[in-house]
Amino acid sequence: PEDFDAAAKRLLTELMRRDRAEGTSRSVQALETVFQQVRHKQRDAVRKWPAYVYTLLEKREPGVADELMPQRGSRERDWLGKGRGRGRAPRGEAAPGDS
Repeated sequence: PEDFDAAAKRLLTELMRRDRAEGTSRSVQALETVFQQVRHKQRDAVRKWPAYVYTLLEKREPGVADELMPQRGSRERDWLGKGRGRGRAPRGEAAPGDS
């Protein structure tokens, strides 16, 4: 299975771009954080690995993740921008990604 989804790859790509421009190693540090956190986890201990990996990256680099949020799509951004977090959508309104 692919544990790094498009959002995680986008975040890491942006970190690598900034590393080249600024001479930093934030992308490497972010990956090391992920590897340290998952090293001793059993595969079945995490229900959705892509979401877990992205959450680890997002916690490591919240500013970059926030900057990239508009690229997730206006529907999700609009829904989240109304003060709603992850969870149940109000009656008659679908949460982002619901079909």
